[in-house]
Amino acid sequence: MSKFLKNIIILSSLLVAYLGLMNGFQRVYNNDPTHYRLQYQECNDGDKSYEGIIIGTSHAAHSMVPSILDSSGIGFYNFALDGSNSTYYHHWYHKVFLQNRNKTKYCIIGIDWFMFDRKKLWRIFEHDAAYFKSDLFYDMLLSREFNSQSTIVYRFPALKYRESIFKSLALQKGDTDYPANGFDRGYIPIKIPFVRDNFDVKLVSKVDTSELIHFKNLVSMLHNNGVNIIFVMTPEYGKSSVQYENLTSLDAVARIAKEQGIPFLNFNTRLRSSINDDITCFVDYGHLSEHGSRLFSKKLSVEIDSIIKVRMPRY
Repeated sequence: MSKFLKNIIILSSLLVAYLGLMNGFQRVYNNDPTHYRLQYQECNDGDKSYEGIIIGTSHAAHSMVPSILDSSGIGFYNFALDGSNSTYYHHWYHKVFLQNRNKTKYCIIGIDWFMFDRKKLWRIFEHDAAYFKSDLFYDMLLSREFNSQSTIVYRFPALKYRESIFKSLALQKGDTDYPANGFDRGYIPIKIPFVRDNFDVKLVSKVDTSELIHFKNLVSMLHNNGVNIIFVMTPEYGKSSVQYENLTSLDAVARIAKEQGIPFLNFNTRLRSSINDDITCFVDYGHLSEHGSRLFSKKLSVEIDSIIKVRMPRY
């Protein structure tokens, strides 16, 4: 064997060993919010004892506290994820939730005025490849439906966290904006510095047709599996009810709700309360503080209990 070939083998072996070590190290030490991993862990291998699930964006993830919602008589698990859109959850429900033999009787879908705007919601299914079971990962590599390069990059921690290596070397576990000690069946509080400009947001967004289609398909899949759906829009700070009127995205959701007989709980219009005008209940215009999320979850629990008693069957 030539000296050149031996050197290639040695270098290749060292590279493989390095990547293996970095994968193991950065799988533990990285800056991903703790709830990402824990939500997938529950979905893949959990005890599946909950009756209801919550899906949606960060507004839902950091506002609906399952242990408080228990007073509605339904045990929920909060699977809402930051930056997620209808396309993401269409894949998640079909390829992760159902494939792991999960069942649910109720589903809260978080509603946002920007929910059909792909520029505002950045999460794609491939982003979570590190949390997928092996069979799903390999299926995605062979499917034209997904980007194989992105699937590989986000599968391996050494590649996924390559730009945040210094945080890994500093032994960071999770994102400090999301304190892990507040984790509650998928819910996790968000704690960020107060910036007044973060409370002044114009309600302007686009409606991507493909997102709207995936939303309708998601609703159909849930209904076909016998799931009772509730639309919930969480409180936002300082906007009047009038400002939510005639928004194309919310009009589309309202039409679907009416056509499908789905309750639509909008806590910025009909169900607006003192929470909407109390800045201590928020960390920015749309994310509730831990204090705010507890107050809101109590109100939501009452509404859910009322809906279930009147409109939805208990099994």
